[in-house]
Amino acid sequence: MKRLAACVSATLLFSFVGGLVTSGPAAADTILNLTFVLVDEPQANACNGEPVVLSGQEHLVLAITVSDGNTLIKVHTDTHLKGIGTSLDTYVDSETNDSEYHFGPSDSFADIVSTHLLVSQSNTPNFLLVTTTKIDLSTSLFVSRGAGTKCTG
Repeated sequence: MKRLAACVSATLLFSFVGGLVTSGPAAADTILNLTFVLVDEPQANACNGEPVVLSGQEHLVLAITVSDGNTLIKVHTDTHLKGIGTSLDTYVDSETNDSEYHFGPSDSFADIVSTHLLVSQSNTPNFLLVTTTKIDLSTSLFVSRGAGTKCTG
């Protein structure tokens, strides 16, 4: 959830960047491609409340395409973590976030889709969270939001 809040907050930054990018011939460039090492990220299994300490890597890719007065900024992150809970159950955590920010002469909007899957390597329940958000960047209003959670296992 903290990553989703950061992505939504970043929308204002992308609004500013989108206003600075000028149009020209179509061009797509991967501007940024980074991998971060995350150490000791505490989470709770929302299905049973068990605290879990995870560590692993997060990968970030940023690409910008400019064409015919339109600018498209794509941000993709994927996170792969492993850890152990207080019950000594082991967990694997996988998270993705795909954000697209469209800036054009007639409209500007953002689409954000996030998934979070925390899988126990035992019979402890697994947790799945999916969120979708669409924002009108010209008014900074949410057009639509959705979220779903599921406990399995």
